Amino acid sequence: MSIETKIDAAELDSLIERTHSPEVAIALRNLFALGCLLVAQGHAKQGMKTCNDVVRTLDEAGHAAYLDQLFEAVAREPLRIGRSMRPSSELLDIL
Repeated sequence: MSIETKIDAAELDSLIERTHSPEVAIALRNLFALGCLLVAQGHAKQGMKTCNDVVRTLDEAGHAAYLDQLFEAVAREPLRIGRSMRPSSELLDIL
């Protein structure tokens, strides 16, 4: 019997930090978290598009399986995933 590990946005956060300046990284983390919030509010199409816009700024090579799992988790638990993205405190307050 395997134990299911809950996926979070830590790997995505790490990819963003390696790829972008600190200023751009926080903007992308906030944008992804806002996408998660949209999903939670019933705007799944718009929220997933917003999250995907963030992912498209990255080199996805070697991360396809993780990203697929992450987007499945966003659909199931958008607020938890949004919080795990480490958005600014103002956004964290509404997640």
